[in-house]
Amino acid sequence: MAGSGRETVSERAVSLTFRADGVNGLANGGRLVADQKSSPPDPFTAWRDWLSQAERQLNSFFNDMMGTDQYNRAMAQLNSFAMGMQQSMNEAMGRYLNSLYLPSLKDFASLQDRLSSIESKLSAIERRSDAGVANTADPVVSGDTQRPPRTRKPPVAKDKTTS
Repeated sequence: MAGSGRETVSERAVSLTFRADGVNGLANGGRLVADQKSSPPDPFTAWRDWLSQAERQLNSFFNDMMGTDQYNRAMAQLNSFAMGMQQSMNEAMGRYLNSLYLPSLKDFASLQDRLSSIESKLSAIERRSDAGVANTADPVVSGDTQRPPRTRKPPVAKDKTTS
């Protein structure tokens, strides 16, 4: 079998094997044979295994690290630093907006408080109006006030014939 060569082509669950005699591959009695074999190994299986193992180890490491007092102190310092930066940025922005004669967040908050008190007073007036209380509270409409007596009489028209 000096001129015979053997090649294997793998696709999914089937492995194809052929033997070729001669230069043209399947010429001179070459044949194509399909052999049932197990599926070829998945090249990403090792990657997935390594990734899941690395993830478990990193999770374990960081969980242990976050349980220490040193980590808690560092996070508290970082949080206080961030809060200080936010406060200084708010103050600087307020000064900047004030220099441009624009309202700041504090101005909007006070405006919102004033508006909500006006709305509550208005809704109280509406409730009284709906209940009929507004009509009795107004002295002109209700007639509760005493009016001065009408003592003046209208002038009497004189007849020209009697003079």
